[in-house]
This record gives sequence, C-alpha cells and structure tokens, in this order.
Amino acid sequence: MKALQILSLLILVVFSTSSFAQNTETPKQFHHVLLFKWTENLDISVKKEIMTLFKGLPSKIEGFNSINIEDMVMSSDGFETIFILRFDSKEAQDIYQEHPDHKRIQAIAPPLIAKFSEFDYWE
Repeated sequence: MKALQILSLLILVVFSTSSFAQNTETPKQFHHVLLFKWTENLDISVKKEIMTLFKGLPSKIEGFNSINIEDMVMSSDGFETIFILRFDSKEAQDIYQEHPDHKRIQAIAPPLIAKFSEFDYWE
C-alpha cells in the first residue's frame, strides 16, 4: 500500500513539473525573411533610403521586435541581402505590412530588385 502511495505521489510530481515547464516557455517569435538580389544599375541613394526605412520600423510598430540586415556571401540563387524581421505575433507582422514606411519601401524598391524571395516561420 505504501508503494502505491509513493508511486501516486511521484506521478503527481512529474505531471505538475511537466505542466509548470510548459507554462514557463518563452513565447515564440514570428520571423519574416526577405531575400533581395539587387539590379546591376542600382541607385545607391534609393537603396540607402530603403535600408533606413527598414531599420526604423521596429521602433514605430508595437510587436516588431527587431530586424537584421546582412549581406550574403554566397547564395545558390544569387541573392545578395537578407532581411530577418522578428515579431511578437503574425498580427504584428500584418500591421507592419500596412505601415506607411513599408508602403514606401514597396513603392521605391521594385526597380532596384532583380530577384526577390520571402518566407515566414515561428521560432
């Protein structure tokens, strides 16, 4: 009988610990990744404006946590720049999509981009 009580207590502790661990996990972030290959006749001043607009967005949109912009050394598809945007939620990413600075990027970037790709994931 005592062995059964100990086993029951052990099972209760394991389930309680497991449940507690699940509740204390760090919330996942939504990542939006952009890949750009720039045109050969790139207007550097417009590219600089695009970069400045992207870099300023996290401070203007609640839930937009950060952005990393990196030059790619090698890409199988010839992409040259990667943008990794991190959001609290998909909803925050939706707000970013409608922000005036993002709309400005969409208006001025296409003539400078020879190739584009994007994907999203949760981490």
